[in-house]
Amino acid sequence: MADEEKDELEEAGGGRSPILLIAIIGVVVLLGGGGAAYFFLAQPPASEEAAAAEGGETASADGENAEVGPDGEPLPPAFFSMEPFVVNINDGSKDRFLKLKVDLEVSSEAVSSELDQRLPQVKDIMIGLLSSQSFSDIRSMEGKDYLREELQTRLNAVVRKGSVQQVFFTEFVVQ
Repeated sequence: MADEEKDELEEAGGGRSPILLIAIIGVVVLLGGGGAAYFFLAQPPASEEAAAAEGGETASADGENAEVGPDGEPLPPAFFSMEPFVVNINDGSKDRFLKLKVDLEVSSEAVSSELDQRLPQVKDIMIGLLSSQSFSDIRSMEGKDYLREELQTRLNAVVRKGSVQQVFFTEFVVQ
């Protein structure tokens, strides 16, 4: 008896209709969900769009503020380059000399201008830190990394308009 009813439904086309309807509903739901995800995830919030349109600052992936241009693309980094200078470092009973050239990556051109205005202060910070080091302290990569981090920290303590992002040693000669 059940087989007869099943045969009658199949002949009438009733067996396929619910499955087809469920499949169509499933496809519509999936497409709607995909469209909603694209809408919410592909467009930045209005506040970031406004900041990008004005060429202002917005938060970058690493949490720092990065300037963006009118097209929304990040501007190339700004640098502050110092003239090479020489400091004395201690090596036990004899003195050694360190010739150093430092370039600083800064958060904006305003920071570069501020560092230029504070150049005597910047040099004093650098000379004070570097002349307190010994040859054994600075000859290793770990010693150079420590100097970079410490210079960045000390310089950021005096900068008011932004920050020093990275310190680069572009010349480093000990004699």
